Amino acid sequence: MWIKMTFDLEAIKKLSNDIQSTIHAASVKAQKPLYQHASGRRLFLDEVMTEGVENGPVIGALSIIYSKNSFMAIDRIEKSRHSFKKKRRIILYLDSKPGQISSALLLELLKLEDGESFSKHKFVQKVDVEYFRENGQSVSSGEINEALSRMFRKTMNAYFGISGRNFVRRPFILKMQEIGVNTGKSITYQQHKNQIDDNISGLVRNLNKSIS
Repeated sequence: MWIKMTFDLEAIKKLSNDIQSTIHAASVKAQKPLYQHASGRRLFLDEVMTEGVENGPVIGALSIIYSKNSFMAIDRIEKSRHSFKKKRRIILYLDSKPGQISSALLLELLKLEDGESFSKHKFVQKVDVEYFRENGQSVSSGEINEALSRMFRKTMNAYFGISGRNFVRRPFILKMQEIGVNTGKSITYQQHKNQIDDNISGLVRNLNKSIS
């Protein structure tokens, strides 16, 4: 029996909207921020999202550190016997079609519930329409399908899967954080690599302390 997850779907949806905005206006330098409170104040993802499970063991953690219109750094921290270890980082560049496809797929997977009815064909269509066609961009369903298959088979197989006609989401901690929000311009991954490394090292240490 899976333990209850506590993901903040509204925060994930906001990030999804920002990816769609990036796809829609890839050639436009200035875009209005999509992270807003009702008061108009800019919302920082790390204010609203450090999510995980309410009780019980986890198989690991997924960290997403993101800079608008620039990149998404994905760190997979998985439990190996008696400790948590970080796997090789995935960098998605949001000004590239492969990066846009993979980031859109990941965010849509995070919205799904464990045990939910799942059709791969309908899921691919949803991503194609909502992220690309409605934003004036053209990609083949084959590209999206291939990227999704790679996630289920290799890059995200510890976190997500399919069992028959149902979606499987294993119990893990999710951390999302936006960086570079006060610069007024896009920043590169290399500019913040050391900061991201320190952030992830701290997360791994805290996870290992929790089981020591």
